[in-house]
Amino acid sequence: VFSFIAMSQSDEKNKTPNFDAAEFEECVPLKNAYDRCFNNWYRYSFLKGDMSNSCDPQYEAYRACIWRRLDDLKLSHLKEFVAAGATEFPSAPSS
Repeated sequence: VFSFIAMSQSDEKNKTPNFDAAEFEECVPLKNAYDRCFNNWYRYSFLKGDMSNSCDPQYEAYRACIWRRLDDLKLSHLKEFVAAGATEFPSAPSS
């Protein structure tokens, strides 16, 4: 879901986002914790008919970390992009 979030700028020539994962390195342990939880839930609960996902705390911690970094990097406009469910990368707001 957040794989495109760490894109710091867009290359206007070919509309390919530039990705700088190092800017979000502090969020990696939270993503890993969520991934482990989700994979366990999927394997041991969902596939056996249990639809209740107990990974919400891990997801929210990861999301909060990404949101904080977006604010720190002056990329908060991407939060609106994600919330709207947009499918195209937005251009940076003019300053």
